[in-house]
Amino acid sequence: MSGNFYSIKHLEFTFLMIVMCLVSFHTAGLAQTGTTTTKSVSVSKYNVIITPASFLNISPDASAGGMGDLGVATEADNFSQHWNPAKLPFTSRDFGLSYSHVPWLFGLVNDMFISYIAAYKKINSNIAIFSSARYFRLGRVVLTDKQGKSLVTTLPYEFALDAGVALKLNRRMSLSASLRFITSDIVDTRLDPNWKTANAFSFDIAGYFESEAIRLKTNLLRGSVIHRAGFNVSNIGTKMSYTGSSADAAFLPANFRMGYGAEFIYKFIHSISPSIEISKLLVPTPPVLDSDGKVIAGKSTENVNSLSGALRSFYDAPGGLSEEFKEMTYAFGVDYTYARILSVRSGVFYESEEKGFRQYVTLGLGVKYNNIKLDFAYLVPFNSQRSPISNTLRFSLSFNLGASYSKRFRR
Repeated sequence: MSGNFYSIKHLEFTFLMIVMCLVSFHTAGLAQTGTTTTKSVSVSKYNVIITPASFLNISPDASAGGMGDLGVATEADNFSQHWNPAKLPFTSRDFGLSYSHVPWLFGLVNDMFISYIAAYKKINSNIAIFSSARYFRLGRVVLTDKQGKSLVTTLPYEFALDAGVALKLNRRMSLSASLRFITSDIVDTRLDPNWKTANAFSFDIAGYFESEAIRLKTNLLRGSVIHRAGFNVSNIGTKMSYTGSSADAAFLPANFRMGYGAEFIYKFIHSISPSIEISKLLVPTPPVLDSDGKVIAGKSTENVNSLSGALRSFYDAPGGLSEEFKEMTYAFGVDYTYARILSVRSGVFYESEEKGFRQYVTLGLGVKYNNIKLDFAYLVPFNSQRSPISNTLRFSLSFNLGASYSKRFRR
């Protein structure tokens, strides 16, 4: 019995330390610089990775949106399905339902948005099943000929539906697996029958660790602290093609995220939760081609399947290791909650100028009444690159129902 107990504790400690060390290692790598040449071949400074169905990686909820768009290692909630479904067995309620609405390019148009709905059900205290759907409407588009004459009006959209299961391995660790169907209808076959609606399937695998509450008795800190760590590998699946030809198929926005968070609880009323997260697309970096289309830097992406592409994404950048680090995004956020009723949040998101230049500060507010929770988030860029949701108020709504399996402040 004691041997099994030691093995479990050792496994928990190892999991937490690995995640923390990786976070520290990659954060340190952010400061590294490197030349933009490979084997004496000049590499373009800007080499952004572009994929279809990129809406799959857009933050759907205002709670995480207020903390710099992170959530892989924060407290379990109804929107954990997007960030880390393995957190769901740690939720306090038997059943949860959530909805969010994110206006897109709100300053330019009023008919583009992302809607997201998710639900989970705990079979028992160790197992949870879940499902979610997201719909991205790209607005009304009028297609014209060369003379500007209107031909057809279309309503392009993208949609994804997923379902999965999360299982506790022990009191502190859990894993999850899920499957997803994706469809992208952004072309109009009435003008060109060679274009088709693109469909794909993918899967996610995630892991989560949550420590017990550890008493703090130092002169500086009082109360208790809970450590959290997690990872999520998402959107590993088939390629998408808008022509039906494998030659034109493109990689899904497969993504790897990992993070660490802590929750400091004081007098069972005040809670401060800082968290850090690192994310990277598991998609091959576009190589540098000469005028004849031959690869002169990086690696060719022809005849590469999704799994091989995900593995190669860690070492195939034309600019070498320094470019690989630039392909990672970094987020840091803090949440302060008073008496489980009112939450105030803020966060920072950073992406290299050469890989998309998303750099912004977020602000958030959450209010909870009984089993209903309403969250708001606001994004402010701090560079010249405007975000599609800049200066836009996002909101999400959550319902927690059913029996309570645990209470957060019982520790």
